[in-house]
Amino acid sequence: MSDIKRIGIIGAGLHGISALRRLSQNKDFKLKCFERNFDLGGIWLYTDQTKEDIYGRPITSPIYHNLRTVSLGPLMEIDDHPLDKYGLPCFMTHQQVLQYLNGIADDSDIRKFIKLQSMD
Repeated sequence: MSDIKRIGIIGAGLHGISALRRLSQNKDFKLKCFERNFDLGGIWLYTDQTKEDIYGRPITSPIYHNLRTVSLGPLMEIDDHPLDKYGLPCFMTHQQVLQYLNGIADDSDIRKFIKLQSMD
């Protein structure tokens, strides 16, 4: 009997990236993250498309072009990844939040666990 545990994570947004980063530290886990978009970022992956995305799914994003976070950046930080490590301000634009998530994914080497454009 194998001690390897298979774990699926739904979505590669802030929480999915955080979970992947932490779970990837345990070599007894086989991880797969299912992200329906073409890249990681969750709601922070902004598009100016309206009505439907390129796959025909309704767009329901709360993000808009000039959005800035109203939460203090440190409240959004993931352990061991302070905003200043990436040169980011306390109140970020949606582009900067996405930059932060991409930086964490790269620094943590977790992209290999993310299956993009997947709903299965």
